[in-house]
Amino acid sequence: MGHLVNLTFRKAFVADIPQLIDLAKEIWLPTFAVYFSETELNSLFSGMYNTDRITADLQNPHYALHIVENTAQKPVGYFATAIKPTYLKLDKIYVSPKLQGQGIGKWIFDEIVRQAREQSLDSIQLNVNRRNAPAISFYKKLGFKIIRSEDIPGPNGFVYDDFVMEFEVSEGMLIKY
Repeated sequence: MGHLVNLTFRKAFVADIPQLIDLAKEIWLPTFAVYFSETELNSLFSGMYNTDRITADLQNPHYALHIVENTAQKPVGYFATAIKPTYLKLDKIYVSPKLQGQGIGKWIFDEIVRQAREQSLDSIQLNVNRRNAPAISFYKKLGFKIIRSEDIPGPNGFVYDDFVMEFEVSEGMLIKY
């Protein structure tokens, strides 16, 4: 997997918002189209991926949104984290569907583990839709464990039915390439 050495990531800024929304259309929409009706999907997408919401996230000093790029500086994914008192919240981790299965998600996760260690945080937590078996399997392979179920109110009466998963930073090993 030496080709992964050619990936880089950079912090996203307000000027990157149109590019992030385009990336989300390429990655997020097809990922979740199988779990939600078209109305739910569009409502969720527009609630998460709009200029005001992303701008607010980018202005939050505890939140970091990153764009992952290949050597041609073409975006291939993105990830976002939020620093909490004792853990790092993995808010988003998405890789282009055309490139999934090539180790990019693991490469991103190694960076997230590094960030958690740098902040002296005990664990990494994330929410994942309970029906998203591929993502749950991916997180379990990385060493995450399901710690609880959570139902979170969303837009237009929608409820996010999630698992909360946790990775203990002290127990986790970085994946070597």
